[in-house]
Amino acid sequence: MPLSRCLCAYSVVELDEDAQGPAIRARLGARTSRTSVPSIWIGGDCIGGLNDGFPGLLPLVDSGKLEPRLNAAQAEFSARK
Repeated sequence: MPLSRCLCAYSVVELDEDAQGPAIRARLGARTSRTSVPSIWIGGDCIGGLNDGFPGLLPLVDSGKLEPRLNAAQAEFSARK
């Protein structure tokens, strides 16, 4: 997973394991017009899913734009080894 490799803080919500999962999915659909998961957000902005979306996580990684986007969102990074 690219986020775990970049050592930035992130959280995961497993909608199928959360009692509020269906309500959260409905809110995602209302806000993004997408109910598919994963729904990845950086700094309050949805970037889509893993491979697709606005533009998607892997396209950000491949284009070299993930780290600048995380920096712009003031993401917290762990100490790098």
